Amino acid sequence: MKGMKQADRLHVSNEDVLDEVERLERAIATYRELGEKPLQGSLSTLGQMHSNFVARFERLAESIDDENLNLLETLDFISDSAAEIAEGFIQVDTDLTRAMDGQE
Repeated sequence: MKGMKQADRLHVSNEDVLDEVERLERAIATYRELGEKPLQGSLSTLGQMHSNFVARFERLAESIDDENLNLLETLDFISDSAAEIAEGFIQVDTDLTRAMDGQE
């Protein structure tokens, strides 16, 4: 980094930031697709069996499903926040470019 200009060290590529937000959103969509209620299928299969274990497992699975839904809500919040940050970077970049060009 020695010899680099301050502007070069602070450079943020708007395109890269938007690409990362998009990548995050795709990852969340994939996770949601695979895991919104990951144990639901197992519960219907186990429901045919009769045992104390099955009842305990069902309670555990329901708890995991509920926690997974909470996790998905958190991931959505993070994704929305990342998109807002990206938009903020772009706005700051636009404003600074205009200011440096004397357009402000």
